[in-house]
Amino acid sequence: PEELLNAIASSFSPLSKLIERVSQECFNDLNDVIGKMADLQGRLQSNGVNGASAVSPVSGDAQVISAEKKRTILDFANKHREKFIKLLVILQWSKRADDVKQLVKVKAWLDQRAFEFENVGSLLGQLKIDLHWFKQPNPDIRTALEALSSGTASWIPDLGYIPPNPLTPQQMQETLRNINALLSIRINLHEELPRQLKQWDVANGRATFRIPSEFEFDVFIVDEDPAARFFFLDIRFLFSPAVEIPQSQLRQVLEDRANELLGTSGLSSCYEFLHDFTLTHKINTLRRQARELTRGVWSNSIRVETIKRSLIVQYWTGSKVGKNWIEIGIASGRAKDDKATWRGRPPPRLQLRWFRGGSEVADVDIKFDWTDLSMERILKQIIARHVVIIMDLVRSGLPASPGGHGFRLLQANVSESEPADCSLMMQVNGQREPAVLTIEPTAGRIVLQPPSALSTRAEIDLNNQQHPETQLVPSVSRYLAREMQDHTERQAQYCGWRVLKNLRIERAAAAFGQEVITMSFFRGQSWGPSPWAIAATVSLGGESWWIVELADPSLGESIRSVRPIEAQLHQRGNDPHSLEPLRRIERLAIALVSISATERELKELKVPHSLEANEHLTTETENAALSQSTSRSKFTLLINTDKLLAAAERNTKSANFAYNILRLSIYKYSQRTNTVTYHVRGQLKTLKQLSETFTGVQDRDVIVQRDGRFALLLDAPFGQCCTESLTARLLSLQRTRSCAAALVKHKLQIDSINLAKIKFTYPAATDAADSTTLTAEITFSSTSNDNQAIRVNFPPTNPHRRIEALLTRNLNRTTTSNPNFPFEFFVPFLSVSLPLVRVLDTIEARELRTEPGKQTGVAFHARNPEWYRVAYRSKALTLDIRTRRVRDQFVWMIEEPHLPPIRAQGQQGQDQQASRPQKSPALADALQRLWLMRGVGWRGLRTCIMADIRGGIEDALLKLDDVV
Repeated sequence: PEELLNAIASSFSPLSKLIERVSQECFNDLNDVIGKMADLQGRLQSNGVNGASAVSPVSGDAQVISAEKKRTILDFANKHREKFIKLLVILQWSKRADDVKQLVKVKAWLDQRAFEFENVGSLLGQLKIDLHWFKQPNPDIRTALEALSSGTASWIPDLGYIPPNPLTPQQMQETLRNINALLSIRINLHEELPRQLKQWDVANGRATFRIPSEFEFDVFIVDEDPAARFFFLDIRFLFSPAVEIPQSQLRQVLEDRANELLGTSGLSSCYEFLHDFTLTHKINTLRRQARELTRGVWSNSIRVETIKRSLIVQYWTGSKVGKNWIEIGIASGRAKDDKATWRGRPPPRLQLRWFRGGSEVADVDIKFDWTDLSMERILKQIIARHVVIIMDLVRSGLPASPGGHGFRLLQANVSESEPADCSLMMQVNGQREPAVLTIEPTAGRIVLQPPSALSTRAEIDLNNQQHPETQLVPSVSRYLAREMQDHTERQAQYCGWRVLKNLRIERAAAAFGQEVITMSFFRGQSWGPSPWAIAATVSLGGESWWIVELADPSLGESIRSVRPIEAQLHQRGNDPHSLEPLRRIERLAIALVSISATERELKELKVPHSLEANEHLTTETENAALSQSTSRSKFTLLINTDKLLAAAERNTKSANFAYNILRLSIYKYSQRTNTVTYHVRGQLKTLKQLSETFTGVQDRDVIVQRDGRFALLLDAPFGQCCTESLTARLLSLQRTRSCAAALVKHKLQIDSINLAKIKFTYPAATDAADSTTLTAEITFSSTSNDNQAIRVNFPPTNPHRRIEALLTRNLNRTTTSNPNFPFEFFVPFLSVSLPLVRVLDTIEARELRTEPGKQTGVAFHARNPEWYRVAYRSKALTLDIRTRRVRDQFVWMIEEPHLPPIRAQGQQGQDQQASRPQKSPALADALQRLWLMRGVGWRGLRTCIMADIRGGIEDALLKLDDVV
């Protein structure tokens, strides 16, 4: 039939699924074979030292293991060869799948017909048996009629029984009350109960005896006689999980045995029997739970055995350290000397024994709950105690970290009931995730988190140890040391450092003064081929940082000098993955290198200095301009100012502008230019009138406060000293202070001031009512060896533009007795020379407006600030304008100089004197009349003119120019 064929076809499975299952089974068995062969190889290597076999390849153990490997491979190949041959046959048949399918359908249909034919006989026999019950016996008509009519039958005998009256509720209550009273009287007065049966009560005609955490049972009596026996009624277990004993043969046997003991020995024997039965039932419950665990997550991790009535559960079956198991049995309760006490012999009880590493652990102080039975909870309690012992061993053996630069124990989580909650958290070199050591509760394998290649290798080492008491702590310490090194190198690469991999360092332990496990060398991103490097060493005591000077910048070879870098790298609340600790180390290293270079230079110059350590270090990201003059760095170098300037061949009195102590520290480092910025602080001897002016110094590299404290920023290439630039900057500061003091002293307005230039304003007229002003600026060179370190600049419209070079040359003069002399002369000279240069501009403007044929050819020459010469070339007239001191006052004197003859070369090459051109008689008469005249602020003295220093010179020169 078609429906039968369709039903058969629906049960077919695709061939691909068969191939997939056979392949998967072969792959799983192959993995098992590989693991088994690896275990065999590990067994061979365990006989050696440090992983090297102590036997030769042809020794007996090696031959046995080699033969076992070959046997394992052959068994695997033979087993799966048969399966794949069968699969090949099926594949051959699959080429005729349609014909085979039809053949299978026909075969199935024939088998069904044969089964139905054979089943017909059985069905007919069963039908006959079933029809037997459908037979109706012959009816008893007579008895039926009599019973239906009279309600009885004459042939049924009457025994004459009188049925009792039914009990009322009051009677039943009274009866139970009497039975309760009889039970109470008997138990209190006539029974000697053991102390285990002291908890009892009477209710509902029965006495209930309660044994906490075990069971309670009911007994009753049927006679008032105190000597009558008790009868067993029921038992209920007081622990969980426990089930009610059903009405079965087991319950019948239990009741019969209990009644027998109650009839012969009384309540004590019945208690002993039920107590023993309950303890056995508890052990069976625990065994059943243990069997269930082997089929769950604890599979292949525990082994359950039963010896008599004792339950033995072995845990961590894959451990190589030794066997560990627990044994739960029934203890007799007898004392070791078998002496009875006043309390009597204690009853038997459940007892747990713990064996760790093949040895029993004495005095196990673990409280087990025998009321709520749980084999898994008992296992976890024992394993948790085992884990705590291992972790206490690791925790007590961890070395102390020097200064916190390494690994330290953060937290030890201990649980008495959950081994998965036990862990050791160790902080490794500021990592965000601490290194966590845990132990798998089921397999007993040590697990290190977070996972990495280093932790995987460390786990293999830890789990293959044969003597963890001596090998566990060193292995954990080595793992933490390598983890620190790996973390440091990765952070260094993120920070832009170069890891120096090809260095060959000799006698590193002697150089660093400690036993070094690992060491790494780094250079900053822009340090270049410098002999200086940063070293990070890791020992069993932790991590240390050093600044080292290598003999060879490329190969290392040996270490010339070592200097420790002491810093609080990892503080609470900081981001563990932040690069700031390494940047702080880099800044400290740069500071140490720069300070060392400066110290070497100061030692060569024999300048007194000292080094002091501070707490704060300015970060590289701060603004170049100083925000506070009191900002401090990690290291401060105290320098004697006088000795420094004297060593630089400067005048010692030039340092009198400041106190004798300079504080030099490292401000920042620029990777782009590979330069170090030094921060120098000092104290000026500032006058009170300069406090407001000097506080306004506008310079990106200097700040001066009201009380005279100043701070400087100096740039120098990495690894080089800054003494030369420091000396130049101090001189610039001294010049700026002297110039500002002179300007303030003469009440000139300072528009802007810094170490590079001072811009100021001065009156353009001698009359106080005239508010016209002129501007000028004085610039200072940044180098100390410049011949024109000071320059004065005037705008094109300023009359002093004419003598700018003269004033610049004069400002660069100094004297030993008074370094401030150029500025003390320059400032008052501006007001003195202003009328002169102004009238010179006026005369020159007149000359430009004169017709070419009538021009006088006037020219002006400034010899020095006190001597000027005016020459009228077309008139053969030369006049000198000089300052003279007359009656304690300075005046201008205008006179004709006595000029020497003109030297000219003769025809034979010899020098000859020639007479100068003479002025015209008319001009000579006009000048003679002028020497006798008098004007506003000036007057003639027969041969010259004396003019007032401020105003008269202007009118006198204009009158003179008119005469010419």
